[in-house]
Amino acid sequence: MIPNFVEEPFHLRPRAVPLPRRSGGGLGWGYVRSTLGSRSLSSLLLLLPLLLAASGCDRRDAGTGPGGAAGSAPAPFLAVLGRRGVGPGEFSGPRALDVDPQGNVIVLDRAGRLQVFAPDGARRAAWEMPAVARGTPEDVEVDREGNYVIPDTHYMQILVYSPGGELLRKFGAEGRGDGQFVYPVGIAIDDENTYWISEYGGNDRVQRFDSRGRVLLQFGRIGEGPGEFHRPEDLAFDRAGRLYVADSCNHRIQVFERDGRFLRAFGTAGAAPGDLSYPYDLACTPEGTLLVCEYGNHRVQEFSLEGKPLRAWGRAGFGDGELNFPWDLALAPDGRAFWVTDTSNHRVVKFGR
Repeated sequence: MIPNFVEEPFHLRPRAVPLPRRSGGGLGWGYVRSTLGSRSLSSLLLLLPLLLAASGCDRRDAGTGPGGAAGSAPAPFLAVLGRRGVGPGEFSGPRALDVDPQGNVIVLDRAGRLQVFAPDGARRAAWEMPAVARGTPEDVEVDREGNYVIPDTHYMQILVYSPGGELLRKFGAEGRGDGQFVYPVGIAIDDENTYWISEYGGNDRVQRFDSRGRVLLQFGRIGEGPGEFHRPEDLAFDRAGRLYVADSCNHRIQVFERDGRFLRAFGTAGAAPGDLSYPYDLACTPEGTLLVCEYGNHRVQEFSLEGKPLRAWGRAGFGDGELNFPWDLALAPDGRAFWVTDTSNHRVVKFGR
């Protein structure tokens, strides 16, 4: 029997209610400011350890403080997409995010709605996941054919959609064997258009599939040692083809060769520059650095590929440049900016690099 994990902790937290301001009378890009003060924020942050335990992460030593910066100061906060709600251009806990080569922003929220926005913020498409009662996905990735690949976490399957919302195919079934899933959560797609899928829920591992769903490789198991995982939340490749895995509940990044051989790991639980607190997503930049989105520290850190901290964006809060339990990130096509799902502020924000 597969354990019935709580889908995620944020729905248990006090509700943050930011007040949006429309841009030019339309939904478009706008800036968001909050009426919640520091006392509300402090109370919310005190709940983090208990809430993360409910999600399957039981470590108590991770930091929850504001993001510090190492090295040069980060570039500015640029824009906000969306506000809280269920209407067009609105979000209910946005989590999954990707940006396609044309700069379109793909966002999937906790309500199970996928929305696609043009670079200027105009909504281009929208559809709903086929089922949401057991939970909703946490990642989306555009493959080399331009399709949207979604690990449908709580339904133990992978969904492949056209950019217009047509379900092209799906694969996977509940189980612990090769090609089966227990909570598939993260995805990276390599230059050969093969899918690398991470899982949690006791089946903590990485599997590689071709684009038709045939399993090619699997490695890892639950644990804290080299090559072991505790909720591997997401994955990314560098230009040399090395695989980086956000080993979230072990508060570290692990690096592997394409055949699954462990190379190295970096990060330790905490809130100082270079520390990590529940790293949930990561992306390799064109110039050869690594961006890491930290759910627990409300920030994005940039590292060298060897693990040296370089700089950081964000801190806990509800205003411009602040983040409230961010989940996912994606680079803009030119690599000079990136988007972040600011999940508990119910918005997607853009930072410059």
